[in-house]
Formats: sequence, C-alpha cells, structure tokens
Amino acid sequence: MIAIDTNLIIYALVSSQPEHQRAKDWILENRTPLVTTNTNIAEALRLLTHPRIFKKPLSLRVAVDLLDTFLKEFDVSVLEDAHAWWNSLPRLLPSHPGLKGNEIFDAHIALCLEFHGIKQICTLDGDFSRYPFIRQIKF
Repeated sequence: MIAIDTNLIIYALVSSQPEHQRAKDWILENRTPLVTTNTNIAEALRLLTHPRIFKKPLSLRVAVDLLDTFLKEFDVSVLEDAHAWWNSLPRLLPSHPGLKGNEIFDAHIALCLEFHGIKQICTLDGDFSRYPFIRQIKF
C-alpha cells in the first residue's frame, strides 16, 4: 500500500495546478492500493475552500463531493487514527526535538501510517524524510 499526501490529492483534483498532469498520470499508472488519512482529507478540504489559496475556492459541498468522487474513483481507502494517537508524539521528540506548530499535522499523518504498517507515502513534501519508518515516493 502507498499513502497519498495532501499535495498529490490537490494536484490531481485542480487542473490549474502546475503538477496536475503529473499527479494524475501517477495515480492512473499506479497499480498499488492507495490510502490516505483523515488529516489529509481535512487538509485537502481546507485548501480547496480557502480564498487565499485559490482565486475561486470551492464551496464546502462541492469540495466534499469532488473529494468523495476522487476517493471512490481511485479506490483510495481512508485510514482511521490509532486511539489517543497524540500520546505517541513524545516518542518522536528524540529525532524531532523542535516538533511544534504545523509540523504536528505531518507527525499525525506519519503516526497514522506507522500504526497501519504503511511504509511509503507519495508526496512532494520533503518533511516526511524526517520519519525513518516512512519512505517518500515522488510523483
């Protein structure tokens, strides 16, 4: 299984994005089952509806429908979090002593993937290289 990060989802969904065709091609050519996390879903909805990100942001209803169609079309499973996942964050501090702020979202994604035994994430976000239990795949 390969996890897909928020940036891949956004690039695949939004045709005006510079990496749109590359992201779409990667998904179409991929033969490995795909997963994502609830955090990635929330991030994607935040971006798709944000007026400072897109000149014409989507309404929440349209964004939800678009994302739902994408997940179904490409058979992307959404992973559930481990119970009380935040209790695992301190375990990351030896290798991430400054873990804070927005970095918590990537840490949350990384912990969810680890909990489910997912060892790969397709992303253009270099921050996941800080987690030795996840290998990054660039699309």
